[in-house]
Formats: sequence, structure tokens, C-alpha cells
Amino acid sequence: MGRAASNITLECALQTHPNVTLVGEEIAARHQNLAGVTEEIVNCIVERAALGKNYGVALIPEGIIEFVPEVNHLLAEINELLAAGTPNNPPAVAAALTTQAAALFNYLPGSIQKQLLADRDPHGNVQVSLIETEKLLAELVQKELDKRAASGSCPLTLTKEGKWPTAFQYHFFGYEGVSGGLDCFFFLLLTRGVHAHKLIKRTLTRTHAHVTHTHMVTTIKIALLTSLRL
Repeated sequence: MGRAASNITLECALQTHPNVTLVGEEIAARHQNLAGVTEEIVNCIVERAALGKNYGVALIPEGIIEFVPEVNHLLAEINELLAAGTPNNPPAVAAALTTQAAALFNYLPGSIQKQLLADRDPHGNVQVSLIETEKLLAELVQKELDKRAASGSCPLTLTKEGKWPTAFQYHFFGYEGVSGGLDCFFFLLLTRGVHAHKLIKRTLTRTHAHVTHTHMVTTIKIALLTSLRL
């Protein structure tokens, strides 16, 4: 949760102390590229593996990819190319991109390349919100870990394929991640359809609803004022 801002991720990190927390605003301020974000996660995994701690948690806001400047530039180029009639397939697009954008495009896993080309909104633009960022980063992290394993820096027993052994677990927390006292009014907004149905069923109009007891997570009282029957 937190597509346009990382405040929810940051608050969760302060409460739970995960091993890695990515904050979109920091990435944008540092002009960090996707390889840099990947390396940050990989370095943490490698350091913990050296200590025998082969586990960890990373918190990632869903809109993190939009904070990476080079990714935004790549998306803009892809949109322009497809609008101009470039064939909708990875090899053709990669060949038509500028050198810097092509390098990033080829750095991405094949599944993400196809997703960037296939999932378009009604205006023909990439639907960034549909990109599973956590899986994208996991694939990039695995690729970098495998490179380090090939160089002999892996303290673990490699897989039969000679790769760094991993077992990524993905958990996406959307609106269920914002339940709390501060979000009672937000909860009311999300459930306004239910409240509207109840009011209509009771033939009430010109009705004002407000939330009280917001300090209590489990208690939401709706006060109906100035009721007037239809």
C-alpha cells in the first residue's frame, strides 16, 4: 500500500524493524537506478548469510518502481515507440530504444519485458500499477546473487544448477494494511456504499454521517443527523 508515497511503508518499518525498507522518496532523491536498488537488497542478504542468518524481511511500497528515474524514462520511450507503430515484441522494442533505455530494458527479466508491452491502459500507456514489483525485484536479486555465487562468494551450498539457494515468499498487503485508529474515516469512505444502501433502505435523505470514537479501532459509531423521510 502507498503507491504515490512511502509513508505507510515507513511507519510499518518503524514498528516492525525489517531488514530492508525501500522508501520511494529516498530513491528519487538519490537518483538511484534499478541496479542500485537491487544491489542494496543483495548486500543485505550476503552480509546476513555470512553471519549464518539465511532469512530476512524486506518492505517495499507498491509504487516504488515509479520513483526510479530511469524506469520512468524507459516507460516514456516505450509509449512513444508503440504509438508510432513499433512492433509489440521485446526484440523490436529493444532495437528501437535509445542506448540507455535499451540497457535497462534488457536488464529486466523477460516476463517483465512482456508485461511492459502487453498491459496498456485505454490511452495506450503502460499500467505500472499492474507490475508485481516484489517479483521483479526478487528476480533481479536472484540474478545478482547467482553472479556472486559464480564468483565463489556464496557461503551456502549452491543448488544443482550452481545458483544461490533462495526461497522468496511474497505477501501483498493492500487496504488490509491500513486498519487502525487513524484510518476510521478512511474505513468509512471505503464502506460508503454499504452505508448509502442502509440509508436508502430506510428511505432517508439529507442525512449527514460522521465517525466518532476514532481512537478505538474496533468501535465506529455513525451518527445520523437531520434525517428526512422521502
